[in-house]
Amino acid sequence: MMKRKEFMLGAVAGLAFAAAATAGGVIDWPSAQAGPVAGVSGRLIPSAGAAGAAFAPPQGAPRSFADIFEQVAPAVVQIDVKTRVAARPQGFIQIPGFGAVPVPNGQGEGGSGEGGEEGEGTTAMGSGSGFFISADGFIVTNNHVVADAVEITVKLADARELT
Repeated sequence: MMKRKEFMLGAVAGLAFAAAATAGGVIDWPSAQAGPVAGVSGRLIPSAGAAGAAFAPPQGAPRSFADIFEQVAPAVVQIDVKTRVAARPQGFIQIPGFGAVPVPNGQGEGGSGEGGEEGEGTTAMGSGSGFFISADGFIVTNNHVVADAVEITVKLADARELT
């Protein structure tokens, strides 16, 4: 009961702080838009002719997300990996968070799996993404994508595959 009371007190205090911070920003907003204030520096002050001006990106800059995507898409790659995992005993199934769980009547999916001898392990497949960071072919991806990989295939945007 005490933890719930402490939680509620913290939640109310946090909401009160957030409301005060928001109200302070909203209250100060009109004065920030009014123009220059004597003795105050560091505020954004629009120029005299900018009141009705629309935002315009710099010359040559992308105008939309689609333009940005079009520019960077060729650098994005798909990474497919194969890893070896320990074989499960016959009569067990793998359940995430629980490990190998026995199945009644021993009708699990254990065994050697793809391309291996009994007890040697099975092949697991995974994939992720990455992108080129240099013209000489360096690719950045997350470590968990390629950790323990025995085979890595990189698929490029133009459908080429590198192994």
